[in-house]
Amino acid sequence: EKALNDEAARLKEYEYTLQLEESLRQQKELLEKLGRQPTWVSYLAAGVGSVVSTVIMHPVDTIKVQLMNSKKGEEDEDEESGDDENGSIDIRGVYKGVVANIFKEAPSSALYLGVYEIIRAFLSGTVIGGEPLLVYLIAGATGEVFGSVLRAPMEAVKTRLQVSDDDENEVTTLGAAEEVFFTGAGRDNLFRSWSASLLRDVPMGAVQLAIFESIKSFVINSPDINLDVSSLRSEALFGALGGSIGAFITTPADIVTTISINSLSDSNLAEFRDKTPFEVFNLLLAQGGVGALFTGWKERILYWAPAIGIFLSIYCGSRQFALVILKDGAAIANQLAS
Repeated sequence: EKALNDEAARLKEYEYTLQLEESLRQQKELLEKLGRQPTWVSYLAAGVGSVVSTVIMHPVDTIKVQLMNSKKGEEDEDEESGDDENGSIDIRGVYKGVVANIFKEAPSSALYLGVYEIIRAFLSGTVIGGEPLLVYLIAGATGEVFGSVLRAPMEAVKTRLQVSDDDENEVTTLGAAEEVFFTGAGRDNLFRSWSASLLRDVPMGAVQLAIFESIKSFVINSPDINLDVSSLRSEALFGALGGSIGAFITTPADIVTTISINSLSDSNLAEFRDKTPFEVFNLLLAQGGVGALFTGWKERILYWAPAIGIFLSIYCGSRQFALVILKDGAAIANQLAS
């Protein structure tokens, strides 16, 4: 009986080994096919994923921005529940600024993941290629630096719209753009808010993709975990985990960025005008302590967890779909040519 049990254990281990080898083979084959895709596919897939994610999650983003902007970071039970007697959180206009948000996210996300794929492929062939986590972090951070150049201007417009007061002279998209781009104070404030956004977006861009890719690698190399890492559900889950962690650790930088953008037009934030991101950070810390730097962290995670999950799952799914479309298209072209 012992011999039979030992033989059964060996067979089970052998089956696990075969499953792992097959999973690794399929994943390697998929990565090779994706690596041969035209660069424009990555940019297009990232743009599509970003638009879908932004439209779905914009209302949460609006509430998050209004909460972070209110009372310079004071947090109490009323604000957590969305009940603000002073009207600083307006749930009536949750889609204010959605067009600006799409223009903010789609081009920058396309550039972000496009550069990420290029840098990741390059670094994989260098001396640090044996340290995949380091490769993911560097590639993600580099992609985000490029993406931020396109994201920062439209974020300033989008945020200005989201915190505008409907009861007074409501700010239009053109009005917000004019204020940001065509006034000296607006341009100066744009540069300061972009500097702050780098402190937020670069680490988040690095962390979310590093976690996403690392979890996928871990699952692939774990025969006891029976999960298709290339499915939309799995990629949405992995992306949500990466987005959650990245969003939490960059909440202070997000608050600094939001206040820097709105200090130009909001009299309640006048004391933050003409200050560097580090000066805004220190002033918030002095006034409200560490808690002031994490105001709205729940709303930020509530936004970015599903947003990154949707974004990355659609991005990866679109690239896999493109493999089929381009293959079928090439086959049809060959038939027509013959």
